[in-house]
Amino acid sequence: MTQSMSDSVYKGRMQQRFIRNYYARHDALEILFEARGYRDALAILSDVYGSANSLGLTALGQAADAVHRFMTQELASDAPSERAMHAALNAYLDVSMEFCNPTERYLAAG
Repeated sequence: MTQSMSDSVYKGRMQQRFIRNYYARHDALEILFEARGYRDALAILSDVYGSANSLGLTALGQAADAVHRFMTQELASDAPSERAMHAALNAYLDVSMEFCNPTERYLAAG
């Protein structure tokens, strides 16, 4: 097996592992969304951004990064808008659900 083929196989396995573990992150974010736990959501979003981008899941990683940056700025402001943070996290959860739905079909088939 060539090095690039070996790297590709490894990356594929890491993607599968990330996907299997991602559901728990999505569920945790839904709970934090309902509880308005924005500071706690930042840690999950940061983790998703780093992992997803390194595994080539750029749409999910970019969405996590955008919401993380927005909420970080909002929380650092003098008057953070809970409504805006709620809307941003909700938008991320929509992107996340789009990621989860096809993944469920893939995992069920494989």
